[in-house]
Amino acid sequence: MPINFDVSEMRSIAVRQQVTAQYGERTVTSLEGYDSTGKDSQGNNLFEKAWNLGKKVVGMIGDTLSKILPNFSISGCWAWLVQTANFIYNFNWNAGDDELRKSIESQKLVLAGMAGSLVGNALGYAACGFVPGAITYVFNEALGAKVLKNVGEEFLEEFTQNLHQLIGSIFRLGTQILLTELFINVRKIIKSKSDAIAKFFGNERLKQMIDAWGKEGSKPWSFSKAVNDKIESIDNKYVEAFTEEAVEEFSDACQEAGYIAAATFDAKIAEEAYKQQNMPVLGKMKYLEVKPNRKNDDEVIVMAGNTELLKNNLVGALNTRQIISMYDVGAITEVPTEMRFRRFKPHVYLKFTELTKDRPKDETRSLIKMQISFRLMNETSSIALEKLKTLSEKIIAKFSGETPYKISKGARRFSYADHERGYQFNLQVISELEARRVVDDVLGLQGHTPDWDLLIPLGNQNASTPKPKEKELVLGEKVEQEVQGIPGIVTFTKSYCVLDKRPKKPVYLADVKGQKRLLK
Repeated sequence: MPINFDVSEMRSIAVRQQVTAQYGERTVTSLEGYDSTGKDSQGNNLFEKAWNLGKKVVGMIGDTLSKILPNFSISGCWAWLVQTANFIYNFNWNAGDDELRKSIESQKLVLAGMAGSLVGNALGYAACGFVPGAITYVFNEALGAKVLKNVGEEFLEEFTQNLHQLIGSIFRLGTQILLTELFINVRKIIKSKSDAIAKFFGNERLKQMIDAWGKEGSKPWSFSKAVNDKIESIDNKYVEAFTEEAVEEFSDACQEAGYIAAATFDAKIAEEAYKQQNMPVLGKMKYLEVKPNRKNDDEVIVMAGNTELLKNNLVGALNTRQIISMYDVGAITEVPTEMRFRRFKPHVYLKFTELTKDRPKDETRSLIKMQISFRLMNETSSIALEKLKTLSEKIIAKFSGETPYKISKGARRFSYADHERGYQFNLQVISELEARRVVDDVLGLQGHTPDWDLLIPLGNQNASTPKPKEKELVLGEKVEQEVQGIPGIVTFTKSYCVLDKRPKKPVYLADVKGQKRLLK
């Protein structure tokens, strides 16, 4: 079967036109017509021609690299600032030179491994994709061309993705390595001048402190440890809890607000760039369908818009999904067939969190959280205020009394699904007895009696209780590993009801801390 090629669309013709400014022609000029100054009979300068040709070639290479290398963005700069700030905040300023050298070496090993992954991926595609495609092309041109086209598209996608990750890691880890090397050298200079420094300040003890700085066996010190120690030293438990939550929420909110602002700036910059190119604001419409979970075909993110504008929005959507998936919730989302009649029913939430005093002192993990929710199937968004007041009184009496309600979380999972009455729980507790207690108390708020045939154990009920993992080194950064089923005591903190007609203004039914305005 013959293959027809449109010569005008060939890549070689486009490149030749860009370099020589002559469509389809390649001309070689003799040097005989030039004098000793590099000019010909018409006054054209040979060196100027060579210079212009060089600029065109470099420009073409630059255009190609700009498509491969990651584009500059304010979001990327903000991410780099956040990562660098976290590195400095958690950096052990009392670590010895050997320990810091080992950290630098581990970061270099990570980069070497990523580079090896990039090269190995490219060689794998070449050996097992391009070579067989070329061989097939010899015997069957149509099939060979299709193989090379499909392999080439997949290779380009994976190669550019791996290259982006490698360059980003080089930039991020390079910053950390540079800061660590700078710290080692500056400390070495200070230690070499300890006598002069102590003499200048007139404090001999200062010399001893400088000499002991970074010695083996020294007690670790970091800004993060200093802040935590300062908070834990507060005598008043209320002030301690207030300060701890305030510091944690400030950090999270600052980072999230920065990402939102950076994404807004990027979108505006992209919009202005399109205007300068005399293109419509939206440009050519693109429709994107993303399946973030390969195991769940029903979970689909559909987006529409300009290709460049979709990039930041897609990243934001995936980040939001990832953040939501990290929370341990006690109620699972309704299946689509049930959403039709359940989604408009009033939704009641019970929030639980682990108190600082209940977390073991030797553990530095994040506080455990839990959520239980149910729907009022006999009501609508027009529910009477008196009924919500009655429910609020029951929740306060049962969960928010003098001793707030506590749940013992663990590795054993149980499901309780009674869709007709608005219940669908997925509980992680220490035992079946604890699951029965929680289900019985929650259903008791509406005067319902549990049907214990609906309480189903999930997974391996004899599995050993997982222990919190220490922070592991991931791409040169210590990251706390998420572990499901960590045992702990969670305490009731608040409850609220979300109505379909005002989803952004929940009605608070109970609040242990007394921070929310309740029904009166």
